[in-house]
Amino acid sequence: SHNNGHLILPDEFIKKGKNLISINFKTPYSRTGNGLHKFIDPDDKEIYLYSQFEAFHANKMFPCFDQPDLKATYQLTTEAPKSWKIISSTLQSSILPSPTNIENNIHTFPISEKFSPYVFSLHAGPFHVWEDKYNNIPLKLYVRRSLSSYVNFADWFQYTKEGFSFFEGYFAYPYPFSKYDQIIVPEFNFGAMENVGAVTFSERFVSRSLMTRAQKENLSDVILHEMAHMWFGNLVTMKWWNGLWLNESFATYMASLAQERGSQFSETWESFFEKMKQWAYSEDSFQTNHAIETKVANTEEAFTQFDGITYGKGASVLKQLVFFIGDDTFQKGVQNYLKRYAFSNSTLKDFLVELELAGGISLRKWSKDWLESKGTNEIEFFSECSDGFLKWKIIQSANGEGNRYRD
Repeated sequence: SHNNGHLILPDEFIKKGKNLISINFKTPYSRTGNGLHKFIDPDDKEIYLYSQFEAFHANKMFPCFDQPDLKATYQLTTEAPKSWKIISSTLQSSILPSPTNIENNIHTFPISEKFSPYVFSLHAGPFHVWEDKYNNIPLKLYVRRSLSSYVNFADWFQYTKEGFSFFEGYFAYPYPFSKYDQIIVPEFNFGAMENVGAVTFSERFVSRSLMTRAQKENLSDVILHEMAHMWFGNLVTMKWWNGLWLNESFATYMASLAQERGSQFSETWESFFEKMKQWAYSEDSFQTNHAIETKVANTEEAFTQFDGITYGKGASVLKQLVFFIGDDTFQKGVQNYLKRYAFSNSTLKDFLVELELAGGISLRKWSKDWLESKGTNEIEFFSECSDGFLKWKIIQSANGEGNRYRD
């Protein structure tokens, strides 16, 4: 039975051990940007489809247990027009003519690695495609045909290769999936999305004129951010949405680190301060502010966590942590964390334990002060002229309900 967006499984049919559920269903395409979204190009009337599932939209395309700690493998078969490219999480194992429609092809994909539903994907349409390779990793870049003349594909591939070179070395863990596609899509609700092996990007990253250095730096940053998620988010995934900040903060921090150490954009930390950190300061000053690590009761609340605190403040605090415990300790802890929890789920405690073991230190107080409390400290400066002398003092406080004083 179908009840308020859920399929109820009768308990009399569920047996102990393995169960097989087979569902036949039909669902319309989405026009909201969530689920499987359909776009008709106004220039040439071609149809393009793309999926967007974070945080709770995979179920809008197919019935599933739609939460991050229920990881699964996926096997996809599609039938589509012969002019279409079909893109998902794995490399296609075969493309054969449809036995029932000579205009169509059957695209078969092998069983994927195990990962959360929100990073599975399906994209389809008569895309223009460019191909390249980084070592043994196939790289492809897709865009709708009418926009292809404006894409500087050389820059995209350069920034992508710089990312792989840095991340595979830093994490000491090879790229865990079979290929790396990047798909530029229209009417996208976000900047980009880290689907396994098939990252989607908004068309706002395509410029119809020559891109400025700032625009190129931003494109590089977003490409690196999404790539970092392949390890931190897709390989190892938060158990529930209260851990969303660690996904996003880590990817934000790592993107700037990758730019600093492996790209031409040496100004990355100045840009980080001007954009990410100011965004965080602004949102932390509102009454709606919250702790970085906070309780999330349900998926509706999860949507409210995509903000400057989850991205900017969390990344700033991670940068502070690296300064406190040292680059080598942080890197070693991250490497051990990825190896221990590969293809599974973890919590903040799991992450901090690996850092503590790597550095022989306790991070409990640091976590309480910076991750589990909200707000910023305020500094007031007082000065007074008396008897020919200037007297001054600085008073630090943490005003506001629930704000924590940090000395």
